[in-house]
Amino acid sequence: MKAILRFLVTALAAMVLLKAANALVGTGTTPKPEPGVSFSTPEVDFRYQLVGTTSPQISQVLTNSGTAPLVITGMDVTGEDAADFAISSNLTLPMTVLPGQNVTVNVTFAPGAPWTPGTRRARLEFTDNDGGQFVSLTGMGVNCGGPVPAALSNGICADTDLDGLNDVWEDNDYIDMNNNGRYDPGVDFKFPHKTPFVFSSMTKTGSGSGRMFPTVTDPGVEVRPSTVVVTVATGGAVGAATFTYSVHEEGGGSGDDASTGGLLEIRPVVNIGGNLRLLFYRTSATESFVAGDTFSFTVAMGEETKVVDKNVPNIFVQYDYMDYAEPGNACVADPDCDQSGFQLNDVCHSGFCTHNHFPGDPLFRKVVDQFAAHGITLYIHPSPKAVPHAAVVTWAKQSDRSNGPHAACAGDEVPAVGITGSQAINFHNIKNRPGSDFALDANRKNIYHYAVLSHASSCLTSIQGAPGWCGACPVDRSTPGGFPNPGASGTAELPGNDYIVSLGPALNSPVANIPSSPFIEGGVFMHELGHNLGLHHAGDVTAPEKAPNYLSVMNYKYTISGIWHAATPGSNVPVEDLRELDYSEHTLNTLIENSLDENAGTSPLSSRYTGIVRFFNAAGANAVGAEAGPIDWNGINGIDSNPVVVDINKLNGATETMVGYRDWDHTTGQSGSGGGACTTSADCRVNAIRQLYWDNVDRSIDTHEPCLNGRCQSLWLNFQGTAWGRADGPTPGDPREPFTSLALPCRCFLRR
Repeated sequence: MKAILRFLVTALAAMVLLKAANALVGTGTTPKPEPGVSFSTPEVDFRYQLVGTTSPQISQVLTNSGTAPLVITGMDVTGEDAADFAISSNLTLPMTVLPGQNVTVNVTFAPGAPWTPGTRRARLEFTDNDGGQFVSLTGMGVNCGGPVPAALSNGICADTDLDGLNDVWEDNDYIDMNNNGRYDPGVDFKFPHKTPFVFSSMTKTGSGSGRMFPTVTDPGVEVRPSTVVVTVATGGAVGAATFTYSVHEEGGGSGDDASTGGLLEIRPVVNIGGNLRLLFYRTSATESFVAGDTFSFTVAMGEETKVVDKNVPNIFVQYDYMDYAEPGNACVADPDCDQSGFQLNDVCHSGFCTHNHFPGDPLFRKVVDQFAAHGITLYIHPSPKAVPHAAVVTWAKQSDRSNGPHAACAGDEVPAVGITGSQAINFHNIKNRPGSDFALDANRKNIYHYAVLSHASSCLTSIQGAPGWCGACPVDRSTPGGFPNPGASGTAELPGNDYIVSLGPALNSPVANIPSSPFIEGGVFMHELGHNLGLHHAGDVTAPEKAPNYLSVMNYKYTISGIWHAATPGSNVPVEDLRELDYSEHTLNTLIENSLDENAGTSPLSSRYTGIVRFFNAAGANAVGAEAGPIDWNGINGIDSNPVVVDINKLNGATETMVGYRDWDHTTGQSGSGGGACTTSADCRVNAIRQLYWDNVDRSIDTHEPCLNGRCQSLWLNFQGTAWGRADGPTPGDPREPFTSLALPCRCFLRR
């Protein structure tokens, strides 16, 4: 048996050698020339395409990787769904491809009706002298329930409320990511439901001017129905006064539960347990709280409700915040970090004074409530996450070719989140960090605005030559242009879906003695979101800034203070309970600084408006006036009968003309004219931001303001169709990124 096996092995070896010898020609050492084929990709995946529409072309490159000419005699699409794919090429067959050369074939995907679940498949086949080759073709032919936003559907998918979310999505309450016509947990995008916190109006007694605003410590945790009473024990300012409190919880099962607590120092933020937080703030620089003052409110949870509704515009926002900074002085309790009235926003964490950028009111209630009052659902994701603290966050990377506040201007760029104590970090490294919601679910970028609550933005200092000197940066893309500002409180895409809130220099610097408040934090949050929605510092235009007739958080005069109101029209005496965060409600009179009519003010008394107008008088001092009725612009001798000349915004001299603008639903009519009714967008004025965007970025958009529910709509609710929204993209690993792929001559980044 062993001899037989040895014979077979020897015979087989001889046959192999003979075959190899027959394959040699010429010298006896050169293989016979053979063609070879390689493709740029083994499969072309068109992802999603609406039924009845044609995709952009995808190129497939065929390369002759062999040593002999490749002769292509045929090219075709075959397979069960071949009719849905098409070849687009100018190749004349038969054709010869020499070794090392290639040819390009373009393929499109046009899924035909009717809609069918699942993936459509075919093959791009080549007939050639190398035996024939093929490339797999796949794609999903989706309906309006699939992951194609209404804004990118060329009008096929209905969007009744113009928020960029398909009506079918909002009716279904999910996006059918796998194209099977049903909701699959963990696969499809499910729109959130919410259980709202319900706070009563605050009841206050006593003579102090200090205020308290209740909220929660964790927006993802419920509270038990409770009545809370806070009593000032020792009067004084924030950081000096003290208080006690009682919490009466209801529905405890075995009877109601009442608890008391104190004595605690009045600080900007105080947690009292039960997921309850109190924000204390002052309304003047004088003594704020008086012993005996009481504040009371009730809180409960509402019923769980669906968020999306095709008849109500939805705005989805998610934010993350920078975690604790480097530790400072040793401490035992928060008051140890006050530094004699400074650093009031520092806390004692792990035995050291420090700060993070988690907001005092994580619900941003004043902002959410204002949107609700205007028929818009603003949903803020209830689970913000901490990211390591960095001195500054910037839009740009060192590798960017285009202009912008490069990370190098603020120190070394950090390649990924996870390095503490770093100088600078890129915004997109935070948003798309491993494990983030946006990294795990790329389609989320088509639904949510995203904000980072950071320390500083773009650059660190105005000190020449110091690390992070703003003057070392290229001129930034903000409007107005210029070098980045180290004190900027934020920056945002205009319009778009990303923004930064950077309150560190204002609230957490070594000399900061401004207690945080819901107006400061919420005002900047709403301001930067407003840029995403297409609003500028003077309505839909850049300037004039600080115009008194533009009562909006977009106006620097009102960003961190909110909009004050009087009890009656014609009064300029503010009532604290009426103060609000708001975009402008009225189109007020045009103001011409070199010819101001003091009798006309910003609107007639008959308008019944109650806002408080803030401006500079002829002496350059801060002054206030009533939104309705006469205003003493120059502050001299009361109301003048003749026009006066005043630089009322203390910018550029008395040379500017200030046109009123109503943010929520703009009209060109003067104050008290009403208007704004529309049937189509053609009935609405040309919007300056949209015109600028049309001129420089996208000529497919309608330059007029949209007509929504019969009113002209100023807010750019649909960011999905903007250049920034498309660049952010839903595709995992998508290399497109705003600074590198989009050159925006409109300079659409904003500085505060």
